[in-house]
Amino acid sequence: MTELSSLVQPVIITFNRSGKLYSTLQAFLPLCRDGLILHVLDNASVDDTRDVVVTFQKLTENIRYRKNPINIGGNANIVRSIELSDSVYHWIVGDDDVWNFERVDELWQVVRQQRADIIRLGWLVGSSSRGKLLPLEEISRKEALFYPSCSMISATVIRRQLAREFVRESYANVGNFMPQLVPILKAASAHKKITVYSLESDLITHIPGEEAGIFVGDFNWVATWMRSTLCIDSPTERKRFVKSIWNYQGRRSPGLLGWVKYGLNVAFYSKSFKISQKRYFGEMWVYGEGVRAFTAFLWMVYLFTPRWAAWLAYKSYYRIFFGKVITKQEVAPRISSVRL
Repeated sequence: MTELSSLVQPVIITFNRSGKLYSTLQAFLPLCRDGLILHVLDNASVDDTRDVVVTFQKLTENIRYRKNPINIGGNANIVRSIELSDSVYHWIVGDDDVWNFERVDELWQVVRQQRADIIRLGWLVGSSSRGKLLPLEEISRKEALFYPSCSMISATVIRRQLAREFVRESYANVGNFMPQLVPILKAASAHKKITVYSLESDLITHIPGEEAGIFVGDFNWVATWMRSTLCIDSPTERKRFVKSIWNYQGRRSPGLLGWVKYGLNVAFYSKSFKISQKRYFGEMWVYGEGVRAFTAFLWMVYLFTPRWAAWLAYKSYYRIFFGKVITKQEVAPRISSVRL
């Protein structure tokens, strides 16, 4: 085993997306030929995922493959990935992102120094943090999108010892969102002296999935994120985390304006198509410490806006911000089985 592989061994988690997995393995192949050991954790795919991995195993001996006998769910597979190696750092990789490893030496330098507990590879990273080693408490306070940036599995490398310390809590959170965030949230809540390094140059370009999923024009996504506050003991950190969720959803506009634009958009859309939001509003109220007044505002808008008025408001929103006149047939919800 090379020095590098004793320090970090990426784990690609995948399920039934052999085409995208092929592209990801192609991006990592030069690193594997240089000695990096790469794992593929297959969540019981029924397509040609195994054949794709075998193709690359013929090109390098540094690709390992493991297939779950049953599909344990995407979140559980994320947590299970910690079992595949004992390297100093734990790096989970999605199968659908775009990589640029021309400047990967910066990452290897940081890994070799072993000073950072968390390494961010370039998604939603604030410009003032790039190329710096900062305390977790400071960066979570200053960066409005710090927690969303760490939610991106491919773009966050974490010290394995920290991930192992809170692995049971991570498994407990698989019914919510982002179990890989749990060690970071627990560490922040306990005021542990955790350091975060953010690369100067982006290694990753996140490409949001185009597949229809379970979250179709509703607040289910927000509520599911907020339930993860159950693992945060600190009231201050809970409020930061909750606000970061809304900051992410409204990130195309500054501050509260972004929250309002996103919230009203979903409220009007949901009311127009009779997509019930009662449960999600209840959960956002219970878990949304620090933003309950805003939740109440959206709730009232949703409850008391007639369907015809909600549709007119949604059409106006779409025309103002997207410059397009739409019909109900064009934007009607399309729900397919969620990809795990």
